[in-house]
Amino acid sequence: AFILVIVKLFDFILRSSSYFTKAYLLALGLPILLMFLTLDLPNLQSVVLLPQHQDVSDYQVLARNIYVVGDFFLLKTPPWAFKFLYPYIIGMLHILFGQSLASQLFLNAWSAILTVALITRISIYFGTSDRIAFLVGNFFFLQLIFSLSFVLYFRFGLIEPISIMALLLTLVFAIQGEFGLMVALGLIVGMLRLNFVGVIFTSIALLAPGMQGGFYEAWSLLIDWAKSN
Repeated sequence: AFILVIVKLFDFILRSSSYFTKAYLLALGLPILLMFLTLDLPNLQSVVLLPQHQDVSDYQVLARNIYVVGDFFLLKTPPWAFKFLYPYIIGMLHILFGQSLASQLFLNAWSAILTVALITRISIYFGTSDRIAFLVGNFFFLQLIFSLSFVLYFRFGLIEPISIMALLLTLVFAIQGEFGLMVALGLIVGMLRLNFVGVIFTSIALLAPGMQGGFYEAWSLLIDWAKSN
Protein backbone atom coordinates (compact mmCIF):
# COMPACT_ATOMS: atom_id res chain seq x y z
CA ALA A 1 0.00 0.00 0.00
CA PHE A 2 2.86 2.37 0.87
CA ILE A 3 4.59 1.77 -2.48
CA LEU A 4 1.31 2.22 -4.37
CA VAL A 5 0.59 5.56 -2.68
CA ILE A 6 4.13 6.82 -3.38
CA VAL A 7 3.93 5.78 -7.03
CA LYS A 8 0.57 7.49 -7.52
CA LEU A 9 1.83 10.64 -5.81
CA PHE A 10 4.81 10.91 -8.15
CA ASP A 11 2.63 10.05 -11.14
CA PHE A 12 0.25 12.86 -10.20
CA ILE A 13 3.06 15.37 -9.61
CA LEU A 14 4.80 14.62 -12.91
CA ARG A 15 1.86 14.08 -15.25
CA SER A 16 -1.47 15.33 -14.00
CA SER A 17 -2.66 18.92 -14.16
CA SER A 18 -5.93 18.40 -12.29
CA TYR A 19 -7.50 16.20 -9.68
CA PHE A 20 -10.60 14.05 -10.13
CA THR A 21 -12.17 12.28 -7.16
CA LYS A 22 -13.52 9.40 -9.25
CA ALA A 23 -10.13 8.88 -10.88
CA TYR A 24 -8.49 8.78 -7.46
CA LEU A 25 -10.97 6.23 -6.12
CA LEU A 26 -10.37 3.98 -9.11
CA ALA A 27 -6.60 4.40 -9.46
CA LEU A 28 -5.58 4.42 -5.80
CA GLY A 29 -8.55 3.61 -3.59
CA LEU A 30 -9.71 0.45 -5.37
CA PRO A 31 -6.31 -1.35 -5.30
CA ILE A 32 -5.86 -0.49 -1.60
CA LEU A 33 -9.35 -1.76 -0.79
CA LEU A 34 -8.56 -4.99 -2.66
CA MET A 35 -5.41 -5.33 -0.54
CA PHE A 36 -7.44 -5.03 2.64
CA LEU A 37 -10.03 -7.42 1.25
CA THR A 38 -7.39 -10.11 0.69
CA LEU A 39 -6.11 -9.41 4.21
CA ASP A 40 -9.50 -9.67 5.92
CA LEU A 41 -11.49 -12.10 3.78
CA PRO A 42 -9.67 -15.24 5.02
CA ASN A 43 -10.59 -14.22 8.59
CA LEU A 44 -14.30 -13.82 7.89
CA GLN A 45 -15.08 -17.17 9.53
CA SER A 46 -12.72 -16.73 12.48
CA VAL A 47 -13.43 -15.39 15.96
CA VAL A 48 -10.76 -13.38 17.77
CA LEU A 49 -10.57 -13.37 21.57
CA LEU A 50 -10.28 -9.71 22.52
CA PRO A 51 -8.67 -8.32 25.70
CA GLN A 52 -11.21 -7.15 28.24
CA HIS A 53 -11.84 -3.55 29.26
CA GLN A 54 -10.67 -2.05 25.99
CA ASP A 55 -12.75 -0.07 23.52
CA VAL A 56 -12.81 -2.77 20.85
CA SER A 57 -14.06 -5.47 23.24
CA ASP A 58 -16.56 -3.17 24.95
CA TYR A 59 -18.14 -2.37 21.56
CA GLN A 60 -18.64 -6.10 20.94
CA VAL A 61 -20.24 -6.61 24.36
CA LEU A 62 -22.65 -3.72 23.82
CA ALA A 63 -23.52 -4.95 20.31
CA ARG A 64 -24.21 -8.44 21.68
CA ASN A 65 -26.46 -7.05 24.39
CA ILE A 66 -28.46 -5.13 21.77
CA TYR A 67 -29.03 -7.90 19.23
CA VAL A 68 -28.62 -11.15 21.21
CA VAL A 69 -29.67 -10.38 24.77
CA GLY A 70 -32.48 -8.14 23.54
CA ASP A 71 -31.54 -4.99 25.46
CA PHE A 72 -32.16 -2.90 22.35
CA PHE A 73 -32.14 0.47 24.08
CA LEU A 74 -29.26 -0.56 26.37
CA LEU A 75 -31.26 0.18 29.48
CA LYS A 76 -29.45 -2.55 31.43
CA THR A 77 -26.01 -1.86 30.01
CA PRO A 78 -25.87 1.85 29.11
CA PRO A 79 -23.14 2.74 26.61
CA TRP A 80 -20.73 5.61 26.88
CA ALA A 81 -22.81 8.75 26.52
CA PHE A 82 -20.53 10.14 23.82
CA LYS A 83 -20.45 6.95 21.68
CA PHE A 84 -24.08 5.94 21.57
CA LEU A 85 -24.63 4.81 17.98
CA TYR A 86 -21.50 2.77 17.23
CA PRO A 87 -22.49 -0.50 19.01
CA TYR A 88 -25.60 -0.66 16.82
CA ILE A 89 -23.44 -0.44 13.69
CA ILE A 90 -21.08 -3.12 14.99
CA GLY A 91 -23.96 -5.42 15.83
CA MET A 92 -25.48 -5.00 12.37
CA LEU A 93 -22.14 -5.92 10.78
CA HIS A 94 -22.06 -9.10 12.88
CA ILE A 95 -25.61 -9.96 11.80
CA LEU A 96 -24.68 -9.56 8.14
CA PHE A 97 -21.17 -11.06 8.14
CA GLY A 98 -20.86 -13.23 11.26
CA GLN A 99 -18.82 -13.02 14.45
CA SER A 100 -15.54 -12.07 12.80
CA LEU A 101 -14.06 -8.57 13.07
CA ALA A 102 -13.15 -8.70 9.36
CA SER A 103 -16.17 -6.70 8.16
CA GLN A 104 -15.57 -4.02 10.79
CA LEU A 105 -11.90 -3.73 9.83
CA PHE A 106 -12.77 -3.56 6.13
CA LEU A 107 -15.25 -0.77 6.89
CA ASN A 108 -12.39 1.13 8.53
CA ALA A 109 -10.37 0.77 5.31
CA TRP A 110 -13.32 2.12 3.27
CA SER A 111 -13.63 5.04 5.67
CA ALA A 112 -9.93 5.90 5.31
CA ILE A 113 -10.11 5.94 1.50
CA LEU A 114 -13.22 8.14 1.50
CA THR A 115 -11.60 10.42 4.11
CA VAL A 116 -8.76 11.15 1.69
CA ALA A 117 -11.24 12.14 -1.03
CA LEU A 118 -13.17 14.36 1.39
CA ILE A 119 -10.00 16.05 2.69
CA THR A 120 -9.10 16.86 -0.90
CA ARG A 121 -12.53 18.32 -1.59
CA ILE A 122 -12.42 20.49 1.54
CA SER A 123 -8.86 21.65 0.79
CA ILE A 124 -9.96 22.86 -2.64
CA TYR A 125 -12.79 24.80 -1.00
CA PHE A 126 -10.25 26.56 1.22
CA GLY A 127 -8.45 27.81 -1.89
CA THR A 128 -5.62 25.33 -2.43
CA SER A 129 -4.82 24.15 -5.92
CA ASP A 130 -5.99 20.74 -7.10
CA ARG A 131 -2.41 19.48 -6.92
CA ILE A 132 -1.82 20.63 -3.34
CA ALA A 133 -5.24 19.35 -2.23
CA PHE A 134 -4.42 15.92 -3.66
CA LEU A 135 -1.07 15.88 -1.86
CA VAL A 136 -2.66 16.90 1.45
CA GLY A 137 -5.19 14.08 1.27
CA ASN A 138 -2.62 11.47 0.37
CA PHE A 139 -0.13 12.57 3.02
CA PHE A 140 -2.93 11.91 5.51
CA PHE A 141 -3.15 8.37 4.16
CA LEU A 142 0.63 7.96 4.20
CA GLN A 143 0.82 8.62 7.92
CA LEU A 144 -1.81 5.93 8.51
CA ILE A 145 0.37 3.31 6.86
CA PHE A 146 3.16 3.50 9.45
CA SER A 147 3.08 0.63 11.95
CA LEU A 148 1.51 2.27 15.01
CA SER A 149 -1.04 4.31 13.04
CA PHE A 150 -1.85 1.28 10.87
CA VAL A 151 -2.71 -0.90 13.88
CA LEU A 152 -4.78 1.78 15.61
CA TYR A 153 -6.66 2.94 12.51
CA PHE A 154 -7.12 -0.29 10.55
CA ARG A 155 -6.70 -3.31 12.84
CA PHE A 156 -8.13 -2.30 16.21
CA GLY A 157 -11.84 -1.86 15.45
CA LEU A 158 -12.07 1.67 16.81
CA ILE A 159 -14.75 4.25 16.09
CA GLU A 160 -12.42 6.97 14.78
CA PRO A 161 -12.20 5.98 11.08
CA ILE A 162 -15.95 6.03 10.44
CA SER A 163 -16.65 9.02 12.71
CA ILE A 164 -13.93 11.18 11.12
CA MET A 165 -15.14 10.26 7.64
CA ALA A 166 -18.74 11.09 8.58
CA LEU A 167 -17.66 14.40 10.14
CA LEU A 168 -15.82 15.44 6.98
CA LEU A 169 -18.80 14.45 4.85
CA THR A 170 -20.94 16.72 7.03
CA LEU A 171 -18.54 19.56 6.23
CA VAL A 172 -18.81 18.83 2.51
CA PHE A 173 -22.61 19.01 2.70
CA ALA A 174 -22.25 22.36 4.47
CA ILE A 175 -19.93 23.62 1.73
CA GLN A 176 -22.37 22.53 -0.98
CA GLY A 177 -25.33 24.15 0.79
CA GLU A 178 -27.14 20.81 1.21
CA PHE A 179 -28.43 21.74 4.64
CA GLY A 180 -30.93 18.89 5.01
CA LEU A 181 -28.22 16.27 4.48
CA MET A 182 -25.85 18.29 6.64
CA VAL A 183 -28.26 18.32 9.60
CA ALA A 184 -29.18 14.63 9.20
CA LEU A 185 -25.58 13.47 9.01
CA GLY A 186 -24.60 15.91 11.75
CA LEU A 187 -27.05 14.19 14.08
CA ILE A 188 -25.58 10.81 13.17
CA VAL A 189 -22.04 12.07 13.78
CA GLY A 190 -23.15 13.47 17.12
CA MET A 191 -24.50 10.07 18.13
CA LEU A 192 -21.30 8.42 16.94
CA ARG A 193 -19.13 10.78 18.98
CA LEU A 194 -20.89 13.33 21.13
CA ASN A 195 -17.63 15.18 21.67
CA PHE A 196 -17.75 16.09 17.94
CA VAL A 197 -20.85 18.24 18.51
CA GLY A 198 -18.81 21.42 19.03
CA VAL A 199 -16.92 20.76 15.80
CA ILE A 200 -20.18 20.16 13.94
CA PHE A 201 -21.74 23.47 14.99
CA THR A 202 -18.49 25.33 14.28
CA SER A 203 -18.46 23.76 10.82
CA ILE A 204 -21.99 24.95 10.15
CA ALA A 205 -20.98 28.51 11.05
CA LEU A 206 -17.71 28.52 9.09
CA LEU A 207 -18.49 26.39 6.05
CA ALA A 208 -22.06 27.32 5.11
CA PRO A 209 -22.00 30.59 3.10
CA GLY A 210 -25.77 30.50 2.70
CA MET A 211 -26.24 30.81 6.46
CA GLN A 212 -23.65 33.46 7.25
CA GLY A 213 -23.17 35.31 3.97
CA GLY A 214 -19.75 33.97 3.08
CA PHE A 215 -16.56 32.48 4.41
CA TYR A 216 -14.93 35.80 5.35
CA GLU A 217 -18.04 37.02 7.15
CA ALA A 218 -18.36 33.78 9.10
CA TRP A 219 -14.80 34.02 10.39
CA SER A 220 -15.31 37.71 11.19
CA LEU A 221 -18.38 36.91 13.28
CA LEU A 222 -16.48 34.25 15.21
CA ILE A 223 -13.51 36.56 15.87
CA ASP A 224 -15.80 39.41 16.94
CA TRP A 225 -17.63 37.09 19.32
CA ALA A 226 -14.33 35.86 20.78
CA LYS A 227 -13.19 39.46 21.38
CA SER A 228 -16.41 40.46 23.13
CA ASN A 229 -16.48 37.36 25.34
